[in-house]
Formats: sequence, C-alpha cells, structure tokens
Amino acid sequence: PAPDLAPAPAPAPVPAPAPEAATVQTVIGTPTVIDTSTLDFDGRRVRLAGVVGEGGRFASDMNSYIGGREVACVPFADAAHRCEVGGYDLSEVVLFNGGARATGDAPDDLKAAESRARQERVGLWAGH
Repeated sequence: PAPDLAPAPAPAPVPAPAPEAATVQTVIGTPTVIDTSTLDFDGRRVRLAGVVGEGGRFASDMNSYIGGREVACVPFADAAHRCEVGGYDLSEVVLFNGGARATGDAPDDLKAAESRARQERVGLWAGH
C-alpha cells in the first residue's frame, strides 16, 4: 500500500514592504546637482542623508566633483540616501569640504567631517 502523504505546507506569505520602504529605492545614474544635499536623476530627486544643502558655488563645486561620473545611492533613513561616487561617500565629501552643514541627526562620521571643515576653515567655515 502507498504511504499516506500529508500535503506540503503552503509557503509563508511574503510581507509587503512598509509604505516608506516601497518609495525609497536604490538609485544609480549620473545626476544633476540641485543643491549640496539634493540630486536629480532624470526627475527622481534624492536627498543625501545627514546634509543640509547649500546652493550657489557650493552646488557648482559639487557638480564639478561628480564630473559626469555615475553615482550610486542606497536608502539610509527618513527617505534619505547615502550616495557614493568614485568610492567616496558624497555626504562625507561635501561636509568634509565645507559645502554643507550636518543635520542634527547625522551619523557620527558625517558630524566629524563637518567638524574637520570647521577646524580647517574651509567652504562655509572660511573666515569664521
């Protein structure tokens, strides 16, 4: 006689992503700099984590730094991204060079980059 086979259990349902997670995605491309905390990838805006952006010459300098290279941005927190270009974290680069201020909730590495710019009196901190 054939053994009794129990039906296989149904696979567990895959939970739907949280609404916030569904809208925050990895973005890769060559952006246009809106300000030193905002990049535009063909109409898709990406905000850099931990950065309060500046416009004007600081945005222009950041655009020159990117120089048409590909930027990869991964979700971080609060719909913001950590973006990398040429092996460097863009949030850290802009803060290190005094092109922006760190947000109050910025990670320690970004606060340290701003602190270094203040100490060296570069960018926003020149003349302070």
